[in-house]
Amino acid sequence: MRDRLKLTSGVALALVVAVGAASPGEARDVKRCGITIGAGKTGHLTGDVQCGFRCVADPSVPCTAIEDEQICPIVGSRCAPEVLRLERNATLELNGFRLSGAFEARAIECSDGASGRCTVRGPGEIKVKDAHVIEGHAQHVLLENLTMRGPIYGGVSTDGRLTLREVRLSGCEPGLGSLRAGADIRARDVDLESCTMHSEKNVYAEGVRGERGFSAAATIRAGGVVLHGPVSARDVFLRGSNVPELPEYSVPGTIDVLAEQRLVLRRTVVGSLQSGRKPTLRDAACLRSVRPGSGTWDVCDED
Repeated sequence: MRDRLKLTSGVALALVVAVGAASPGEARDVKRCGITIGAGKTGHLTGDVQCGFRCVADPSVPCTAIEDEQICPIVGSRCAPEVLRLERNATLELNGFRLSGAFEARAIECSDGASGRCTVRGPGEIKVKDAHVIEGHAQHVLLENLTMRGPIYGGVSTDGRLTLREVRLSGCEPGLGSLRAGADIRARDVDLESCTMHSEKNVYAEGVRGERGFSAAATIRAGGVVLHGPVSARDVFLRGSNVPELPEYSVPGTIDVLAEQRLVLRRTVVGSLQSGRKPTLRDAACLRSVRPGSGTWDVCDED
């Protein structure tokens, strides 16, 4: 009986080990574009991936580019761009490789179903040409340790929360390339270059640099920010920051930091500022202040 119990226990243990060992099987290799990474699963790039165009009538048939037009060899069928899709709570690991979107087509699309998380991790690069980079729909989007290059017409957009850690964007078209979230944006060690950033709620930023600025409908709390573009929100709290990078870069008649209500600056240097209430400066400096209606707050060097 004891031997039988030992045998049974051994079989049970082997099954547990087998089940545990099977969990990495939730991952799949990503060798081409136009596939879907299932809910809760992880896809791993095994090399550089270039998205193209496929025939709608038969997606196994690639289209051919003739000048600026994609032609499907199947008579009567149009062409559609390939997109890498991530279902709810799916993850894409770039593994040091590049994912290139099709011409004028987004590279990644997250599930448009119930809210979850859509994750893309580097190291690696996502490159688009005259297109959006990632459409998050209702998902919370998490981007880590990666570079996104353009020409970017759009950037990253989601109705959920957007979290960025060690992310670099370059090649954003002025007025078109941006990061947008319907919920909070949390950004750490991010280089926006020519891109902008906007949240319909709050922005929490640490170590963000860029040629342009960012905004929020509610509150911005940021530290270690160096920007050439404006910062604006209902309430703005900046510490250890420079907007613009050097005060002399501030253009007379423009507003570098705009707070509709409260503005607090700690160990921060800004060019021009405007706030609905008298700004609070703690070991901070500014060139010019604007008081809504008329006049100044008489707190800056040139007031």
